[in-house]
Amino acid sequence: MTGWAWISVGLLGCTDHTESTSTTLDPLVLDPASTTAAGGAVTMLADGRTAAVSDTRSSRVLLVDTEQPDVIMSTQLQRHAQPGQLVEDHEGRLWVTLRRGGRVLVLEGGTLRVVRELAPCPQPRGLDVDRDGSVWLACASGELVHMDVTGVLSSTLLDVDLHDVVVDQLEDRVWVSRRTSAEVLSYQPSAPQDVARFELEALDTATATFLPNVAWRMIAHEEGGILLLHQRASTADLIITLPSGYYSGDCFGIVHAAISRVTPDGDVETSGALDHLPVPTDLVRHPDGDLVIAVAGTNPGGLVNPASVVRLAPGSLRSDPEGCVQTGRTDGFTSTYDIVSSVAVAASGRIVSVSADPFVVRVAGEPVIEELDGSYGYEVFHRATVFGDGNVACASCHPDGHEDGHTWSFEDIGERRTQDLAGGLSQSAPFHWQGELADLGELMNQVYTDRMGGLEQDALQISALQEWLDDLPTRSVTPQGSQSQIDWGRALFHSDEAGCIECHNGPTYSDGTRRNVGTGGRFSVPHLLGVANRLPLMHDGCADDLMARFRRSCGGADHGASDQELSRQERLALIAFLETL
Repeated sequence: MTGWAWISVGLLGCTDHTESTSTTLDPLVLDPASTTAAGGAVTMLADGRTAAVSDTRSSRVLLVDTEQPDVIMSTQLQRHAQPGQLVEDHEGRLWVTLRRGGRVLVLEGGTLRVVRELAPCPQPRGLDVDRDGSVWLACASGELVHMDVTGVLSSTLLDVDLHDVVVDQLEDRVWVSRRTSAEVLSYQPSAPQDVARFELEALDTATATFLPNVAWRMIAHEEGGILLLHQRASTADLIITLPSGYYSGDCFGIVHAAISRVTPDGDVETSGALDHLPVPTDLVRHPDGDLVIAVAGTNPGGLVNPASVVRLAPGSLRSDPEGCVQTGRTDGFTSTYDIVSSVAVAASGRIVSVSADPFVVRVAGEPVIEELDGSYGYEVFHRATVFGDGNVACASCHPDGHEDGHTWSFEDIGERRTQDLAGGLSQSAPFHWQGELADLGELMNQVYTDRMGGLEQDALQISALQEWLDDLPTRSVTPQGSQSQIDWGRALFHSDEAGCIECHNGPTYSDGTRRNVGTGGRFSVPHLLGVANRLPLMHDGCADDLMARFRRSCGGADHGASDQELSRQERLALIAFLETL
């Protein structure tokens, strides 16, 4: 066993009483890497009683008894592996994605011993089990992978930014969600070239149209098809010269949560705005039919404080005449301070909630594991702002520390596409597209405090946030070009003919300057790390893909060589190289 082999397994034993106990585990992994809120880090096993939990921050997997709440067993993985989603196969084995490790582990159910280690893609994300016991994996790098315990059975490059996967138990179909676009793909293993795409519905209100984006969590619908928990973002002009420019006081905000369904026939149904559910990271079905949602953005000190775990009856998704869905049932979670990112429900109806940072596991609201030392950066990034409308947090527009793929309209400055924060943010100062904010302190004052309604941050808090942000990794895609095409593209990129290297140089492929490339002003040169997974491109989002960037009407007449100077084959070679960054 190499690389990501397990280090140790701890048997903690079950308590012999029914009262909840809080267990504190001494982390074996010090200096944890930055993690972000994501669903799927807890799953119920086939017995309906035992929950398998990923401790993303300290790279552990645990088994928790929900009837006599306590930790049964834990296993320590390699440092910074960051276990994510888990599923149990038909043989009782646990499959676990390693979000930073770029691996999938198969653990023996009774011992948590690693029995198989796979490297199916660079960025594994969502897992689901097929009817024959095999496992499907969606990768942020673009692959849809079919596996069993012997290894990878097939790998299909579907599209960038894949997130969740759901096997349709009623027909030959695998559903896949895309993270930033909230697009749903339907893949048929028997006809792999026949991939259907479903775009979710926009919501029209009296003041704005809200476009679907940021797929947080996708699950199976009991009648076939899927349910998708996602966001919608406003297309209205935002007035940033006024305080509170990023919140509205109603249930819509500038972003809000929604649930959409894609039926087996391909029909798309959607809810109204789910009232005050900031950063809704997970969705599961309760045995009584209700939907249970993890709300990572809850803020106990806020003027509007949503619960950290919310239950919704499916019938309640019908909105009021103004398009709002009231979210009231909380099952005792209202007063918790947890930043809950994952939920599961035992057969008994007990809800298991997991908070990643600090690591907290609760059963029916009572702590089983409760660590107190969390990252300040994680907290301020995920919680809704204190004086805002209870809808918006930093993570609302920057899920996983990246971006939401949305192009915003500002009354005074025009269209601006959300920028990526990962990959060493401090190296890209000054901030914003026109580089008007010198450092993170200025950005927090203007955006977080003034526009979003957050508390003013002091120097130590800003330093802690910057340290947390700087550790977030970039996203990548799996290159589609041949090695000869990539080599040709690399040579073109560094050539005087293409003109890329003049501005896009250094370790992040940005010289940190502001340039006028013919797009209406001087804009900061963006870094190119993970650029193929940051669509659309340009400050106004005019380039839906890398090829569109070479159009002069979008990329600018002075932005290096364009489609008028470069042949299609040369542009394809440049794209093949950019996909490797």
